[in-house]
Amino acid sequence: MWRQLTYPLLGLTMVMALATAAAQSPRKGIYLRTATELRARSAAEIERIEAMVTDFRQTRPEHRAVSDLMLRLTSDGGAIDTALQTANAAPETRAPPLFRADLYAVVGGRIVKDAQATCGRWVDDVAVCRMDCEGGAFALRRRGRGTLTMIVGELPRGISDAQRPRLVLNACIAGEQNELALAPRHGRPFVEIALGEE
Repeated sequence: MWRQLTYPLLGLTMVMALATAAAQSPRKGIYLRTATELRARSAAEIERIEAMVTDFRQTRPEHRAVSDLMLRLTSDGGAIDTALQTANAAPETRAPPLFRADLYAVVGGRIVKDAQATCGRWVDDVAVCRMDCEGGAFALRRRGRGTLTMIVGELPRGISDAQRPRLVLNACIAGEQNELALAPRHGRPFVEIALGEE
């Protein structure tokens, strides 16, 4: 009797394993993007942040308007859509970065395009992106299907960078006399900017 039950159970187990593997692997013929471009959804969203220019020889920063903001997200050796839909990890999980972000901003009529960040795993639908050259950090939050927001300022879960509390755009430019950073307007601790695909 055990033999009669064992064979069907083994067969069912194998069928389920094959179905799971097929569901997890990408199907042929589906176009997987290696990059996506996201832009602030409206001028009202951009107005939540400002640029602060600090001359290292002075103490008070100069405030400048930001008129456009865009992120280009890429995944090394994989599809960006897969990276953006990856399941949440435990907060203590140590894992390699999930994707990269190139940040573009228009500040005072000038395009700033030398800012890059490495983004970690999703935890509670939030991925923290750390700027290269110790330029601080920002976060991306998943809100609903295919909707992302960018968090500038204080980050969720107590994540902070005491040395660089702001999001510095020109930290990697050698010999730069001014620090150009994005920060929430009106002294707010943080803001969330709704992003949409180009």
